[in-house]
Amino acid sequence: NDLHRSAQLLTSIAGLTGVLTMPQNEKGTTGPIAIILDRDESLPQMLRTADRLRNTRPDLTIPIAVILVGPDADGFDDREGRLRLAIATLTVKDNTPVTMERVEASAGAMQELRHVVDQHAPSLIIAQAHALVPDGDVEAGEILDLPYPILLVR
Repeated sequence: NDLHRSAQLLTSIAGLTGVLTMPQNEKGTTGPIAIILDRDESLPQMLRTADRLRNTRPDLTIPIAVILVGPDADGFDDREGRLRLAIATLTVKDNTPVTMERVEASAGAMQELRHVVDQHAPSLIIAQAHALVPDGDVEAGEILDLPYPILLVR
């Protein structure tokens, strides 16, 4: 599928920092910008990207939804606390609504992530390729054949 091919492209071309995918069946929602986060150290760059993109539409208040992904529920409280502190210190506009949600997902349980993403109906998803296609798992990528634009980043 396109998501899997984009992930391969991102990992195989040196110097490429991102790939934007636009699905044929795009829903064209005006929902939040969703950040799917499985590696916490990536949050500052992903949040800055989301903030820049949402500022291209100053007439709209576009919220940011951070979706924390982890293999199990252990550690979510600590992660969320650290990430909320990080969000408070980052240069995101003060009026930007930022929500956080937890998803216990692994290569075998990507349906839950799909469900949460669909609930948000995001206008854009920002994610690292490994979060959407774990270990190159084509089947997991097919589950996440999402009808939303996706910015895959390193």
